[in-house]
Amino acid sequence: MEGLKKFDYVGFVLYAGGLILVLLGLSWGGSSYAWSSGHVVGCLVVGFVSLVAFALYEIFVPMEQPLLPMSLLKHRGYSATVCSALVGNMVYFSMSLLWPEAIAALYTTDTIKAGWLSVSTGTGVIVGEIAAGILMKPLGYSKYQLIFITVAITAFSGALAAINQNTQAMGLAFTAIGGFFVGYLELITLIMCPLYCKPEDIGLASGFLGSAKQVAGTIAASIYVAILTNRLTTNLGEIPEVAISAGLPASSVATLMEDIAGSLPISTVPGMTDQISAIVVNAVKTAYSQSFQTVFLASIAFGGMAVIAAVFTVPVDDELNNTVAAKLAGTGASDEALNDIEKAH
Repeated sequence: MEGLKKFDYVGFVLYAGGLILVLLGLSWGGSSYAWSSGHVVGCLVVGFVSLVAFALYEIFVPMEQPLLPMSLLKHRGYSATVCSALVGNMVYFSMSLLWPEAIAALYTTDTIKAGWLSVSTGTGVIVGEIAAGILMKPLGYSKYQLIFITVAITAFSGALAAINQNTQAMGLAFTAIGGFFVGYLELITLIMCPLYCKPEDIGLASGFLGSAKQVAGTIAASIYVAILTNRLTTNLGEIPEVAISAGLPASSVATLMEDIAGSLPISTVPGMTDQISAIVVNAVKTAYSQSFQTVFLASIAFGGMAVIAAVFTVPVDDELNNTVAAKLAGTGASDEALNDIEKAH
């Protein structure tokens, strides 16, 4: 009951409410509603105002148990690691969000095959997390591990700009390797962040990291979708000229573009032949690959910010020991036993 009395209810409402509204606005924009609609603008404006109010409330209103102690964000190591993690997560979204779309647009429409090809990123992430758990402490130099990982994520995400309809193996390799480094980043930042704060703030530090990554991921997804949509509109606009040059009657262009937009077979378009179809299909795939290229190149900017943030982190190697800050109630381990374990190491 004492904890409930001290809980920061005002901060919780401002923070949770602000996050929900911002995420709703970003999710709705460009899909359910236009970006200029009242639903989207209202959610974004009120959400951001709520988050600003939350920050000011936490800074200027004295509380015994604030929802987010500002001392956390004042620690350079913690702030830099959080920034590196969430911006790295934004780069990851370029792979997890766009790779399945690239598979459908460039390689296959068979759902089973597409599903198998899509697992490359997720499999890489899982293997990377396992590797980080095994290697982080033995390798040491946690700060330099983080710098290297963010550079690698940026490199492989940017390298995906080279994929096209003829480079399926390259796409699989880059998403799997990039996913590996994303998994490694996920785990080491999850380990590093709590080590910068006091034991009683571990839950807050980890919780803030998780929520910040979700917001960053949503922002990244919105940016990537907007870029992809704009580039596709431009690049697909060249298809009519290609089709007419290949011999398709001009009167059939409107039907062709409707079928392409609806992902329908173009073989039924009046005047379509196998030769024209092959040329048009290749042109459509080229338009998609060029559009994906722009998005993957844009992800390099986020990766660069992650690398810069990693440079300002603080090593935590001295904290990777067997010290137990607090034991769980009912575990059966006595304080003396825990002290003996700590002394033995």
